[in-house]
Amino acid sequence: MQGCQDVILDEKFRLRIPNKFRSELGERFVIFHGLDDCLSIMSVTNFEKYKAPLHNIPHSDIEARRAARAVIGTVENIDEDSQMRFVISAELREIAGIDKQIRLIGYLDTLEVWAHEKLDGIDFGKAGSVTRAMTTLSDIGYNF
Repeated sequence: MQGCQDVILDEKFRLRIPNKFRSELGERFVIFHGLDDCLSIMSVTNFEKYKAPLHNIPHSDIEARRAARAVIGTVENIDEDSQMRFVISAELREIAGIDKQIRLIGYLDTLEVWAHEKLDGIDFGKAGSVTRAMTTLSDIGYNF
C-alpha cells in the first residue's frame, strides 16, 4: 500500500476507505492502535500474520503477555454500512487524537490513520524529506 489522502470524517465520525486503498485491504479488515500513536487498518489476513508470533508467548511470561494485550487489546473488526462507511470508535479516536480531519497514509500492508495535527512533527511530504528518509534508511542498513 502506498500514497496518502486527506479525508474529513462526517458528523458521526464515519470513514469510507478511498478506492485507491480499498483494493489492497480486501473485503474484511480491522482497525487498531498502531505505532507512533496513529491508527492502523489491515486486512484480516495480514493482521493474522502480524499477530501470529504472539501465539508463541509462554503463559509464564507476564511482561510479554501484558505487551501482547497492548498490541491486540484495541483491535476492532470493521463493519461497513451500505455506503461502505464505518465509525471510528470514540476509544480509538481518543488514542490517536482524531477529531474530524485525518490523513490516510499507505505504509506497506497497513493503512495508517493520522490526526492532521500530529503530522506537523513528522517529516512527510516536505521539501527534502525523501532525501533525508533515504539517507536514514541507508544509515541503518537498507540499500536501494
